[in-house]
Amino acid sequence: AVHALELEHLGDTNGERRALSHYDPQVLEEWFQRIDTLSHAPNLLPFLATFYYATAANLRKVCIDFLERHVDQNPQQKWRWLAHGLYLAKGQEREKHLAKKLADYGKLYNLPLWIKDAEARYYHQQGDSTATKALFETILNDPTHVLSVEERHFLEQY
Repeated sequence: AVHALELEHLGDTNGERRALSHYDPQVLEEWFQRIDTLSHAPNLLPFLATFYYATAANLRKVCIDFLERHVDQNPQQKWRWLAHGLYLAKGQEREKHLAKKLADYGKLYNLPLWIKDAEARYYHQQGDSTATKALFETILNDPTHVLSVEERHFLEQY
């Protein structure tokens, strides 16, 4: 976490500062891996990946990859970072993969409805009403899904 703060606030070495768009994605990816290996418990590094480094288009893929790997270490506690990764991947080829993975974690850990229905919402955005309806019905009819009355009503109306 300390190294993350240093990199964020000190910029490049020798007192130089460079725009994020000039950062080398490979170097950043290696840095993410090294810091995360030391401890993946803190949320500072995924926060920086999501809200700081991902603002540069050339670094976005590295940030999404990192968020997915980071979440996989502890999905029950870190699932929110995968939701951020999904948001960052909007319009990209891997959006479908991340939506499905997030929905699968939602089912596995009985997470909030907006996580469980991530894959269905992806298909809805793609205009595939058949897949959307089928996934919503799966959520509604699965006895292992704990849904509130309001969530059931929402899915039925949607």
